[in-house]
Amino acid sequence: MKLYIYTANGKHIKKENVEKVTFKSDEGDRTILPNHTDYICKVNSGILSYAINNEDKAIIVHYGLLQIIGGDIKAYLIESIYDEHIDNYDKYVEMHEKIDKELTGEPISNRKKDYLSSKKTFVKTIIDQKR
Repeated sequence: MKLYIYTANGKHIKKENVEKVTFKSDEGDRTILPNHTDYICKVNSGILSYAINNEDKAIIVHYGLLQIIGGDIKAYLIESIYDEHIDNYDKYVEMHEKIDKELTGEPISNRKKDYLSSKKTFVKTIIDQKR
């Protein structure tokens, strides 16, 4: 299966060949496996995980929408943090600084740094609960 990850405004972020996708929905935990029927649902706050070559990857999601069409999975995610950024907060902030500077021409504000710090605490709490 192919997993396509988008921002809420439709900007494509990531494409992966995956074996399964697991996430929280209003109906509880959901796992999508190959040959799943076409489907659409809300993704709730928590961890969206997916397996590549039997290795689990994770994205911390505030909320989003997941759509399966013809075996392809499209996830439109709000406020997501990828597992490769969770343990390296400085790199995460640096990435946001670069994006902000490219978009606005100005460095990241102290307010956004505070926001990112509180977001990291939220993410760590979710991860600790999962372990």
